[in-house]
Amino acid sequence: GSGLYGFDSDRAAIDFLKHDYRFNAVCNRQAEETISLFIELLKKAVIVTPAQEARLTKLLADSYKAGDQITSDFLSGKSFEVFRPQTLRAVFSPDEYELIQTAITENKARLAIAYCRISKTIGNSDANGAYLSDRDILKEISKRTF
Repeated sequence: GSGLYGFDSDRAAIDFLKHDYRFNAVCNRQAEETISLFIELLKKAVIVTPAQEARLTKLLADSYKAGDQITSDFLSGKSFEVFRPQTLRAVFSPDEYELIQTAITENKARLAIAYCRISKTIGNSDANGAYLSDRDILKEISKRTF
């Protein structure tokens, strides 16, 4: 509620969602896209060498968990992670891992705020007054994003 992770416009919130690895996983985007976005987030927190990136890409591809369970967890507000934390521990030092976890936590907060902002523009009913389920709202946001 502090505005630290807020967005100045709907366009900025949608742009964030488009480039967020969790939202991409929730929308069942390809593993390669999601992994690339995740690595870009990591690069904002720590220096990732080409060797680390190659190893990480392989490990992340093996641990990618998209699908209905991720979507259900997201819609119900449960905490979830797209990639196993052990994967990061296998590539990065404990200090780097701590910095990465901070970046992931901040990113998670921004995801919630961006999603909430856009969902408010959709409302909870369609043009005919029919109630929109959480999945319907997710589909609408996904259409706007991708």
